Amino acid sequence: MPGSPSLPNRRTVLAVGGGAAAAALVAACGSSPTATTTTVAKGAELAAVSDIPDGGALVVDQVVLARTGDTVTAHSGICTHQGCAVVAAQSGDEVDCPCHGSRYTASTGAVLQGPATAPLPEVQVTVKNGTVLQG
Repeated sequence: MPGSPSLPNRRTVLAVGGGAAAAALVAACGSSPTATTTTVAKGAELAAVSDIPDGGALVVDQVVLARTGDTVTAHSGICTHQGCAVVAAQSGDEVDCPCHGSRYTASTGAVLQGPATAPLPEVQVTVKNGTVLQG
């Protein structure tokens, strides 16, 4: 009809919609890992010290807890490569990212194997009465 706006055909709608979906997927994959943060309330109980293997690690609420004797350290449980949650290795002082294969030292957050290049950020914890608390 003259004077009426033209409607896009099916091919145009599919091409534009598919392009938008692809752009969203690429944006998500390329997003900065700093956009993902560990969000556990200060003072929240994370674990009993005895639950963390001596010389090993435990991942709780996206926080990596590592213990050597009486010393407990904590780092973010979010991979610095693309923001996936890391998991504790079967044994030892290591956590792994199941998404792309990055590996970290749990007690220091240092990268053992890429593709990640930045270490896991430190998370502040305290130990009170045998319990590890956030902050």
